[in-house]
Amino acid sequence: MTQPNVKAYLRASIKKQDEVAKDRINIFVESLATKATSWYSDNISGTTADRPELERLLTDSHEGDLIVVESLDRLTGLVIVTEKPFN
Repeated sequence: MTQPNVKAYLRASIKKQDEVAKDRINIFVESLATKATSWYSDNISGTTADRPELERLLTDSHEGDLIVVESLDRLTGLVIVTEKPFN
């Protein structure tokens, strides 16, 4: 079985948040017995919709790629509520 091409996205307004998110993503990806091959990071507030690195990630991605974010709200800036938490 082929390992997926793992791409990680970070969005935080301060560097410390980025470091924590990167650690969490690495732990998750390592639990899949793989590692992130590409990292994309926007260090901006969630109140702006301008996310050049997210746009680049989406442009660079292909069918079969695995995109990993620390939390879904990192993509939108909105709090996402799910009935079942993701592990």
